[in-house]
Amino acid sequence: MPATQSFPYRRAIVTFIDILGFREIVAQRSSDEIGEILEQLRGIASDGNEGVVLEAGLAASLAFSDSVVRVCPVDTQRKTGAVFYELLSLVFAQAHLAARGVFLRGGVTIGNIFFDQETKMIYGPALVKAYDLESNFAIYPRIVLDPELIKAHRLEPALRGGHTVSQDWAEISKLIKRGDDRLYFIDYLRGSQEDIEAEEGEFGGFLSRHRENIVHALSASKGFSGPKQKYFWLSNYHNEFVRNETPQTSHDELLINEPDLGK
Repeated sequence: MPATQSFPYRRAIVTFIDILGFREIVAQRSSDEIGEILEQLRGIASDGNEGVVLEAGLAASLAFSDSVVRVCPVDTQRKTGAVFYELLSLVFAQAHLAARGVFLRGGVTIGNIFFDQETKMIYGPALVKAYDLESNFAIYPRIVLDPELIKAHRLEPALRGGHTVSQDWAEISKLIKRGDDRLYFIDYLRGSQEDIEAEEGEFGGFLSRHRENIVHALSASKGFSGPKQKYFWLSNYHNEFVRNETPQTSHDELLINEPDLGK
């Protein structure tokens, strides 16, 4: 009699990511461009670790339709600093796609999951929780953090890479922002600024593209609707960053003005 196959759970940081307005993207963009967007999302979100048995601290993903599930196993014995590196990867995923006018919504949690890269089988309570965060709590184009992840970071040294809580949190706080609903979310503008400046020589060009993409999304959303409200939130996020993090002389060309919001 053949041995029964085992499907053990692994403890992991799990992120569920969804593309905002994917139906409109499908209607307005070519098949090649849609494929490039999905491949870019999958590639950024997986760190190129497909096809390997994942060690703690490495991440891989499973993509389907307009969504990606990212899984990073954690191990209490290996001090990988996984929380910081996971959030940093999400910063870059959001920033790169926002530059193409593609905005993401998602949820990040920690818990048990079964994930087999060969069979593409994935299930478990952490996946359910990440999806619930994305669908019921993110609401806007943001990736929110489960409070349980923040708690785990404080209690489990392996998640901090050997740093103290205050040392690691000082770096993590550069990548996240707290919303009015008290949920932390990925602050991809602030978190990506240093790298984009190093790559492009300045950050203003990226912010200008970010502004144009939001204005375009607002103008494409007719009337006052659910999708338009989400882009209102995004315009406020953009404007707050511009006012707080850029020179006053740049505000006129980078801010999204009221006439842009009301059309």
